Amino acid sequence: MFRRLETDRLVTMLERLLDYDDHFAHVGAFEICAESIERDQRFVQLGERFLDRLFSDFSRLQAASEIFGTAFVIATAHLARHERLRRTPAFWRRLVAATHASLVVRVSGVVDATNKELLAWALSI
Repeated sequence: MFRRLETDRLVTMLERLLDYDDHFAHVGAFEICAESIERDQRFVQLGERFLDRLFSDFSRLQAASEIFGTAFVIATAHLARHERLRRTPAFWRRLVAATHASLVVRVSGVVDATNKELLAWALSI
């Protein structure tokens, strides 16, 4: 679908995504940039900005990943035990859990602190 968008519009959309604290969205945006390099050279610089946003602060990336993992584990368990939702296919429940976890990362206000205890707690449950 992104290939059909006008180049200027796609660049604008991706630039706005740089303001979000969602590391999975940044990975996806980087992939779009990589696929679009032949289309327009602006995607080279934009892709570099996404890589910088992802890896310039590794402790922040680690904290976001730990929050994601915690939310994913809890959501997956809840969906598997839910009276109605446990009847849905496992792939659907995992997709819903991942979407939920991504939203939790966005709204959590990721800080540069480790959340390993929280993730360990979620895994133990």
